Amino acid sequence: MQVTVDRHAGVTAVIHLTGQLDALSAPHVRNALANAVAGGHSRLVVDLANVGFVDSSGLGSLISGLKAARIAGGDLRIAQPSKQVSAVLTLTMLERVLHSYPTVADALERIAEIRARCETVGMKAYSLDLRERIVRAVEDGTSQVAVARLFHVGERSVKRYVQRRRMGGTLAPSPRPGKRPAIGPDQYPAVFAQLTADADATLAEHCDRWREATGMAVSPSTWCRLERRIGWTHKKSR
Repeated sequence: MQVTVDRHAGVTAVIHLTGQLDALSAPHVRNALANAVAGGHSRLVVDLANVGFVDSSGLGSLISGLKAARIAGGDLRIAQPSKQVSAVLTLTMLERVLHSYPTVADALERIAEIRARCETVGMKAYSLDLRERIVRAVEDGTSQVAVARLFHVGERSVKRYVQRRRMGGTLAPSPRPGKRPAIGPDQYPAVFAQLTADADATLAEHCDRWREATGMAVSPSTWCRLERRIGWTHKKSR
């Protein structure tokens, strides 16, 4: 198995595989994907155009790379799978996890769209430096579509940054609001009532009783943080 890593701008890399992806080559591929993620490339596209055969071990190496990429805040897509590879993905139902695309360019475009969407739903935003470079590239005459592909960001992000600059606004990422607690202040009276009625109950027991009473499932760690937030202290039983 021959593995070639093509590193792109930002955190994207294309991994080109040539040969059979089986039990013998799977460890090599797994290490290559892990090393790419460790090197800062958490958005991976695996090019399977020259892979004519894959078995369960080979699929396992791809799944391992997918997990590593997602832990690092990225993702993994596969491109140009052969008929045999596509058939195995369908048979194992892993096509729902290992999303494939007809070309590397399609997979790269999808990766860029995922990055753009993640920025709008609370994940880490693009840095100010990257935003400045994107705007400068457009101001130097490069089209917005070309800039989006160059920096592997969404076209909407490029358009938004350019509009901000033209209107005299800042390119700095907006501050993100904190995560809303699972149990809000309007439910505190019910929480106090349960804590008072079952003062000796464990965290897990409180979670079970809360689920029975409200239909809302919370974890013991969430309930523990809730008790600290409302200032509840446990009195020692005599």
